[in-house]
Amino acid sequence: MSTEVAKKEKTPMSLSAFFADKKVMQGIEKVMGENAQSMVTSALQVCASNSMLKNATNSSVYGSIMTAATMNLPINNNLGFAYIVPFNNRKAGVVEAQFQIGYKGLIQLAKRSGQVKTIATTPIYEGQLKRNNPLLGCEFDFDNQESKKVIGYAAYYEEINGFSKLIYSTVEQIEAHAQKYSQTYKNKYGVWKDNFEEMAQKTVLKTLLSKYATMSIELQTALVNDQAVINNGDIRYPDNEQNIKDIIDENANKQTISIDSDKVKTESINKETGEIKDTPAEQQDFGF
Repeated sequence: MSTEVAKKEKTPMSLSAFFADKKVMQGIEKVMGENAQSMVTSALQVCASNSMLKNATNSSVYGSIMTAATMNLPINNNLGFAYIVPFNNRKAGVVEAQFQIGYKGLIQLAKRSGQVKTIATTPIYEGQLKRNNPLLGCEFDFDNQESKKVIGYAAYYEEINGFSKLIYSTVEQIEAHAQKYSQTYKNKYGVWKDNFEEMAQKTVLKTLLSKYATMSIELQTALVNDQAVINNGDIRYPDNEQNIKDIIDENANKQTISIDSDKVKTESINKETGEIKDTPAEQQDFGF
């Protein structure tokens, strides 16, 4: 973050006053261009609607906005691509804004790489799981839903070169993961409490992508910054004791791909929503 932004944090001011400063906005405009103001307006509306975010440090809100801006993902709770989430830093005695990417945001970034043929997540209901073999994979019968009880979540990924991977986690496994790595889940507040299904789908998708997907720089950035408080260039994971960068370094496909701008044209991406305009609506099942 620029020195100007850091200086302004020393003298507390409202978020609206902070982002009204021309030098602060210039930093966002360098990334977002003419869409900078709409990005900030949307983010400030999110903050204004949350009693804790209203009091979040300006620099952490700025860090979350800039992170979303670099990936061209809107901060809008209704769209579900990226979020600003409050975290009560009791040690420092302040509320900080935490950047979180939604599972829809992960899908969009994966699609933009130009390497993905199919990517989807779905809840699995009682009766639909026919086989769960740790070596050979799972088999589902989506026409055999016996009840409305969700027993797990699955994510499927297929590249244009033919490589594909399907992973499945039970509700109990996802709850154990959240209990281990999320402080907000332990304390029964935040996005895990408000929208368990979305977080569960994100968990299986994030695991699949970090372990098996061909990683673009953009997708790596998203995984590294997810659940982070970003202050003056410093990245911390207050809600997740496991360092996300270590997960990627350990599990990810080591091949980093360079995206050819001629293949992924910027005009094909909706700058308001972050979606690829000519991509069909998100699949609700796997398509196989």
